[in-house]
Amino acid sequence: MKKFYTGTFIALSTVFSLISSTQACTGIQLQAQDGSVVRGRTMEFAHNLKSDLIVIPRGYKLHGTAPGGKKGLSWTTKYAVCGANFAGEPIVGDGINEKGLSAGVFFFSGYAKYPAFDASRQNRTLMSWDLVNWILTNCASIEEVRKAVGTLQVCGGIFSKWNCELPLHYAIYEPSGKSIVLEYLDGKLNIFDNPVGTITNNPEFPWHLTNLRNFVGLSPYAKPDTTIKSMKLSPLGLGSGMIGLPGDFTPPSRFVRATMLANAAVPGKDGFATVKQAFHVLRSFDIPVGVTRNQGETDADAIKMERTQWTVVSDLKNLRYYYWTENDSTIRMCDLKKCNLDNSKIVGVPMDRPDQIDNITKNLK
Repeated sequence: MKKFYTGTFIALSTVFSLISSTQACTGIQLQAQDGSVVRGRTMEFAHNLKSDLIVIPRGYKLHGTAPGGKKGLSWTTKYAVCGANFAGEPIVGDGINEKGLSAGVFFFSGYAKYPAFDASRQNRTLMSWDLVNWILTNCASIEEVRKAVGTLQVCGGIFSKWNCELPLHYAIYEPSGKSIVLEYLDGKLNIFDNPVGTITNNPEFPWHLTNLRNFVGLSPYAKPDTTIKSMKLSPLGLGSGMIGLPGDFTPPSRFVRATMLANAAVPGKDGFATVKQAFHVLRSFDIPVGVTRNQGETDADAIKMERTQWTVVSDLKNLRYYYWTENDSTIRMCDLKKCNLDNSKIVGVPMDRPDQIDNITKNLK
């Protein structure tokens, strides 16, 4: 896990070259009655990412990558991080640090456009997939992210062997409830406040906020009875206030659905109760294999189809990172407060495992 350079680029490029059409990750934010902030997200890909739950300690030396597989920015971690990696590499695609700052990458195909590489700034350069690692190991708050991220040269690129681009944008949350989205558009960094805490994929984040205005009539409350001439019409049941809620898996529809469901969900009394509520909300975005396909894909192509590989929820106050996976719906948790944050190495465990089914037949005799 100590090799954090060309190997990372190759591994991630392999994955993304296979899933270039993936557009389905969804992120939300909830706040408990005691003020605890909880954020969660799904991770959708078409091929097994073989993600591990890893802990990167404080005082650990990392370095990013510059275009062409060259060595980029080097740094020593200031804060320990717990999160989900990709392809067995020590690179966090989603995680939380010891200060409660949480961040994740979301696919942004066709829209992300990074600055052109300036070789004179190679020692300040990160590739798109390095950024969350750098933010979580260096920053304690969103304000620090705002000040620091502009000093970096973040580049996109294509690894020639795999002919793959890694277009990403980034969602960042802190324990105060503040949230921002980072997007590189037309070669420039844009930092957007995120008042709803929701994130999906294309198009640009401000478009999604504007699009919410098309759904101002949605509500968790049932519609009242109405009368047409002499006929009284009543809703067929609870849920009529959400008639018109988009149900498909496109990024704009998921953004609207996630915002409305997260806003309507009753907050738990504390972080733990709200974590469970977040998992309930995120079930609405779980994609079974075969539900979203590219043109021409048949059942025989199932291994290449997009599906939800894992869902994670972070308790930013209590520094706990929860997850379940495609093949195991058991909720598992890492308590960052109880980890060895001054370890000499990165430690991790595979996230996915065979489903744990508790056969209770014997209890019914």
